[in-house]
Amino acid sequence: MGSTYNSVAKSIVENSIRSAIYIDDSLSLPFDRSDNVRFNSESKSLYDSFRRNNVNLNFFKFKKGISWIEKERLLFKSQDLIILDWQLENDGKEEQTLKILEKAVLTPSLHFVCIYTKTDPADLEDIIYSIRAFFGKHDGLAYQSWENIKVVFENDGFFDENFITTIKGQLKELVLYDDRKAESFATINELFSQHLQTRFDEFKHTIEGTFRNLEDGYEAIGYAINQVVMNQTPHKVMDVKTFINDKFLFLNHTIILLTNKQQQKPGALFRYFRDAVVKSSGNFLSLLSLEIKNIFRDGSGFIGKEIDTIDEKAFFYHKAQIELPNSFYDFLIDIWKSEMVSVLYKKDGFPKIIDDQILKKYISSKNIKLQLRKYALQENSDNELSKLNYYYNKLQVDRDRDDYLKFGDIFRIVKENSTSKEFLLCITARCDCLYPENIKKRYHFVEGNIIKNKEGLEIGDTGFISFIKNNTGEIICIKWYSNRPFSIYIENRNVLRNPFTANIGYKGKKIEYVDTIKENYAQRIANNAFSNPVRVGVDFAHKKKK
Repeated sequence: MGSTYNSVAKSIVENSIRSAIYIDDSLSLPFDRSDNVRFNSESKSLYDSFRRNNVNLNFFKFKKGISWIEKERLLFKSQDLIILDWQLENDGKEEQTLKILEKAVLTPSLHFVCIYTKTDPADLEDIIYSIRAFFGKHDGLAYQSWENIKVVFENDGFFDENFITTIKGQLKELVLYDDRKAESFATINELFSQHLQTRFDEFKHTIEGTFRNLEDGYEAIGYAINQVVMNQTPHKVMDVKTFINDKFLFLNHTIILLTNKQQQKPGALFRYFRDAVVKSSGNFLSLLSLEIKNIFRDGSGFIGKEIDTIDEKAFFYHKAQIELPNSFYDFLIDIWKSEMVSVLYKKDGFPKIIDDQILKKYISSKNIKLQLRKYALQENSDNELSKLNYYYNKLQVDRDRDDYLKFGDIFRIVKENSTSKEFLLCITARCDCLYPENIKKRYHFVEGNIIKNKEGLEIGDTGFISFIKNNTGEIICIKWYSNRPFSIYIENRNVLRNPFTANIGYKGKKIEYVDTIKENYAQRIANNAFSNPVRVGVDFAHKKKK
């Protein structure tokens, strides 16, 4: 019998987890007889469960007053899965648990988290709500903002305890159930309207003046009323998808599964986690990404085997000819880039999940062909297709802010008190960016404006466009005027860290770095831009088409 999608998916998840760590405040090491017998038995069962599946499981006992951050290397480096007890402090807030989770989801190599808790299964959604609050767009000021709003209306007895009890559940649902967001929002509006009566418009105006919009305001008020922990120093807003029925989240590309300790015994936890990830994620691209990672890890032994036959004197001779240290590093990257990609072209490097037969079974089981017939007409299809183009044209490298200006860098023209719609793309040749004295520090750019994503999708690869994220994380489309290249004199090429002023035309404009697109996309735009000045106009007699 041939492989099925389900069997391949399980194999991918199994191969993705080689090392795990269990963090709890009440555990004993598997073979330590000096601690509590019950906890010793639990940890040994857990250890055996993972050992049977060739996973190395480590243990970390959380203690109050001892900084876990000192153990960062043990907790987060080289781990594929963190099993995390929710009640590390047992104070109902669990701020330290959230901080550990934050560190986990910010670790690029760590893809899996299992929150293994004594919390009643019926209350697991409260944990999801706490996670959404901690990693959302609001910080601790939400509490103070709600207190300020409440004072305005509390004197008239509007926000008594009975009303707070009525509204708090609805405010929680607004965050938890993305598919019912419009319905929850309407219900909340109606409850506030009925309760505040003639002062409802004043209340709405106050919220909109405090937060970005009414929905954001309700979300923040809900966090304050439900007394959840807010992140005082939040990172950028993370992508999050919630699946309440499956007790499951995607957070910053990390798969987080919640399960109760009584329901899932330690000895069966690994297989339960594996099966739950396959069932709950149900995301073909997530599993494909994991399989590619597995292939690179297993094939990494081949990388560099040919290169190490080169005489090191030739290597250092070439390094001595290159003036800038970053230039030599770019040279090394180019060598190893092709070596790494070659792993995927080997016979055993081809991802099993995109085998024709597996794909056909998956497409059939998900009824995808029928869904695609109406997909282009769906409300969110433009956003999702734009997201696909964003990842396809973006250079997936976090640029160091001390790095120098490079070919393909995109900058935003900053305007005071307004959202900028004008952008610049550097089309200066890579070698000239390395040695700007050759061009007398005059860098070449083209200008572009934001267009609707729908229009960009219609233009497709027939035009000169880019898909990037704006400063709120929304994907936007820029149309480049590649027939109008121009140059800007830039004295200091380290312009990625802070906004700077450049003379464009007769005006000094403030610009700031946004992103970088892949070289082939930038090169296409540059080719068109530099071919435009060498065009020749002629005037033949001609007849217009009827």
